[in-house]
Amino acid sequence: MSYLPDRDSNGHIILHQNPFAAKEIDGKKLFKRVHGATKACVAGVNEIEFTVPYAQVKLNKIEIMWAPEGCTVDFEVYDSVDGLIQQSMGVPAESVNPNFHLNQFGFGAVVAKDYYEQHSEYDADLIGGMRVKCEITCPTGTDKTIGVNFILNELK
Repeated sequence: MSYLPDRDSNGHIILHQNPFAAKEIDGKKLFKRVHGATKACVAGVNEIEFTVPYAQVKLNKIEIMWAPEGCTVDFEVYDSVDGLIQQSMGVPAESVNPNFHLNQFGFGAVVAKDYYEQHSEYDADLIGGMRVKCEITCPTGTDKTIGVNFILNELK
């Protein structure tokens, strides 16, 4: 018995693509991974950086916890120390900049007091060693601790 693909009323083959929620993309399974980091809040810029520990992930959500009122945040993405993204774009290994700024997806975004969530329907593809940096700018110092959760989906 042979396989016959689904066809529409005009006889064209119907292609089925798994949605993100199907837990599979390009034959790889998705596994939810949540990593958190904390930092004592000071007046001015508070940097929280996360290095991707998995070979391939999709980042689609970041949560900021316990921020005082009046904070803003910049979200930035940097290449791995080995410059894997730069090398994939043809940059010779000896010319790689280990702190190369690849992208920014938050520009002075206003953070709600105590809890802020940024969820995107368009996930960011990241590879092992890439870094995501949150620069949280607070108007005043406080004895609070700021926390950031990085919500990932590992592909393997």
